Order: sequence, then C-alpha cells, then structure tokens
Amino acid sequence: MNRPPALVDALREAFGAVEVLKGVDLDVYPGEIVGLIGPSGKLTPEEQQGLERDLGALDALIEEMLTYARLDRPELPLQCSDLELGSWAGSRLADWQALRPDKRLDFVRPAMALPWRGDTRLLDRALENLIGNALRHATSQASLCIARQGDDYLLEVADDGPGIDPALAPQIFEPFVRLDQSRDRRTGGAGLGLAIVRSIAHHHGGEVQLLPSSSG
Repeated sequence: MNRPPALVDALREAFGAVEVLKGVDLDVYPGEIVGLIGPSGKLTPEEQQGLERDLGALDALIEEMLTYARLDRPELPLQCSDLELGSWAGSRLADWQALRPDKRLDFVRPAMALPWRGDTRLLDRALENLIGNALRHATSQASLCIARQGDDYLLEVADDGPGIDPALAPQIFEPFVRLDQSRDRRTGGAGLGLAIVRSIAHHHGGEVQLLPSSSG
C-alpha cells in the first residue's frame, strides 16, 4: 500500500532525529550537533533532562506514526475479546486522569450493563487519545459518558475548553492536522491522534464526530 507523502516525510524526519539523539553521549554532548551548549560540549543537568525529554517525545512520535500506518490497512486483524464497557472504563479512569493530573476527569457511568466485543487494546488507545486531547485543551475539567443509543453505544468525551471554529470541524480527524498552530511535532505530536481514533472507530463499524458542547 502506498503511504501518504506526509506520513513518509514525517517518519523519515522522526527516525533521523532519533538516530542522531540515540548516538549522543549524554555526558559529553557533541558541540557540532547543537552549537548552543558552548565550546566544551558539556551538558548541564537541565540540558541533559531536556535531551532526554526530546528523545522520549521522538520515540512517542514514531510510535504514533507507526500505529496510524498499521490502522491504515483495511484488512487489519482485530484481537477481539468480550468486556463490559462501564466496568472496563471505571478500571482505566485513574490512568486516564494521570494524563493531566491538574485537570479533573469525570466519568458518567452507564445506567445498565453494556456488553461489547472488540479489540480492547485499540479501544483503550482511542479513548486515551480522546481524553488526553480533551484534558489538554480543557480549562479545568473533561468528562467521559458511555451510554446505549438504540442498537449502538455512544462514548462521549467533552471538555470545558474554548472549542474550535465550527468551520474547521471537518478537518480535525484528518491526518497531520494540528489546529493549534502554536504546537509543533515536538510539543504537539504529528497531528495523528484523532485520525487514529477515527481509524479505530471505522475498524469496529463505528463513526466519530465533533459536536458542540454546552461546557466548551
């Protein structure tokens, strides 16, 4: 399958950056790689921490792009198992809250048992992306609500942030889209988080939409 040029370019950029950083001695950082450290090439503790953060961010970036590339395959095999959505989400709540401890995450538990069969690993990834995005842009809180809607299940993530221009809503689930222009690949990822959510929903016969929220 031919990959989108943007994905190929982003992967090449990220792999190249990681290879450079992985070859760096964290005790003696070559001055020719970053000339702002000084003639000795010695890292201060703050510079070493920054380097380690950047390397971790690049590793996460590569993982995100490889995940999107795998999900882009129509024949992706799902590793399905049975679970009850309310209990499962309740067991994951502390981990999702840990994504942004400074913001509050509320969980509206379903009024009835909601048995579901699907790929739990992908479901977890989709909700982590949605909740992480909501907490990042929230003013103070986000919420997760799971409910039955006819023959389907509705998983709704909302936040009290400023929202986005409705005219831009159709773009938000496209790959490599970052509506916040102040964020780059190092601080805001590759713009694949919500595209991954959409791919996971499609592989399970679902849909994902951005709708106005009363809270933000």
